[in-house]
Amino acid sequence: MWLRQALVSRPRCVLCNLAKENTGSETAFAASRCLIRIIPAVSKNTFSVSKLRPDRNAVRLLAKGDTANCSLPPTPRYNSSILADTTYFEHLAQLHEISSEAKAFKDACLLGRTWLKQRGFSSNINQGGFGHAEWSILMSLLLKGGSSKGSSVLAKGYSNYQMFKAMLQFLATRDLITNPLLFDAESESVRWPNGPNVFDGKIGLNILFKMTEWGYRLVYFI
Repeated sequence: MWLRQALVSRPRCVLCNLAKENTGSETAFAASRCLIRIIPAVSKNTFSVSKLRPDRNAVRLLAKGDTANCSLPPTPRYNSSILADTTYFEHLAQLHEISSEAKAFKDACLLGRTWLKQRGFSSNINQGGFGHAEWSILMSLLLKGGSSKGSSVLAKGYSNYQMFKAMLQFLATRDLITNPLLFDAESESVRWPNGPNVFDGKIGLNILFKMTEWGYRLVYFI
């Protein structure tokens, strides 16, 4: 579910849906009302992470003359969108690992999904850019670290409700715009303009890259 939501929130992301015509047979695939989704992914070694950092420009403008000496602005959201296509397996493995260590993790994610849906939030940038996918990944990171002393913000022994409430408290008390949350990264190399920053240095991605400042403020003050 989290992967599908992350994909449909990006209009330029390719997602192939396969459905078979109903032939009337009892054994026909269409009778099951199932839909096969083919999700193209990119190997994580395809692109250099250093070239897709938030402070780098990955879009070359077509212009006449020599542009070698021109200073091009960084393209953090474009860069992150490319990197996001390389992180599916990383995030799946991360979520699987933490769900086996913290038994209440799955149910806490379901509580988070309900809470977000009731308030109109989703991974779509037009609906805040913070949905079930971002909630699950952020929670998995907070179960491993995130505090000022290097310890985990959430305890693996929490019940689903305790984990859910602690997650809401974190979102309400930590301003991720003025005080970014960085994992395995140095602040000088991952500055993020006009939005929250939860930067996972292992994959080089701000997992909240789709959130605008206004979208984050809505979550922050609710």
